[in-house]
Amino acid sequence: MVMHAKFMKQFKGFKVDVEFKMGNELLVLFGPSGTGKSVTLKMIAGLITPDSGHFKLQDKEFYNHSKGVNAKPQERSIGYVFQNHSLFPHMTVRENILFGAKGLEYNQSQIDADSMIESFNLTGLENKYPHEISGGQGQRAALAMCLIRKPKALLLDEPFSALDTPLRHKMRQSLKDIREKFNIPMILVTHDSEEAKLLGDRILYYDNGTITGPQL
Repeated sequence: MVMHAKFMKQFKGFKVDVEFKMGNELLVLFGPSGTGKSVTLKMIAGLITPDSGHFKLQDKEFYNHSKGVNAKPQERSIGYVFQNHSLFPHMTVRENILFGAKGLEYNQSQIDADSMIESFNLTGLENKYPHEISGGQGQRAALAMCLIRKPKALLLDEPFSALDTPLRHKMRQSLKDIREKFNIPMILVTHDSEEAKLLGDRILYYDNGTITGPQL
């Protein structure tokens, strides 16, 4: 077991109450919009504080309501890629990737940035700004920015939903390649059944804030 998450969060008229365990795999949270999938990711990342529960990653406890444990997002070593890539518009692709390496030794961060640019097929785009590149290139840069710090897990919140169909297919293949290269647990949120079946080692079905039905 690499990750164990158990969360309850009450909102006005809606409650998320879920528990799951996962190993070093690509786990898909699948279901319609508004069922608590993205909220789950935010609780894992520490962006939303649950009302109760606990969260452990690779034997380290980052949240435990009963013990008063609640690590800050930057202390959790978890990469997070949003639906619309979270690149800084005033920074070049390379500067964005290096921002992800903030706090690392300078020379090593430069070497790692070069490696990420090559790994994510961004060579020739490193001096361009986000508005000068395509949506798929932006998502690859966002992934590079997350992974340069070698996180313990990667969260992907519908990262391909804003892309057109041909580009979405290419990015799915890119994610498979990333999974093989970086070999860390990943959680992908989607409401696309084809994407869930194609990418997921395992699928959890979300409905109205809970995990329902069999794990596919």
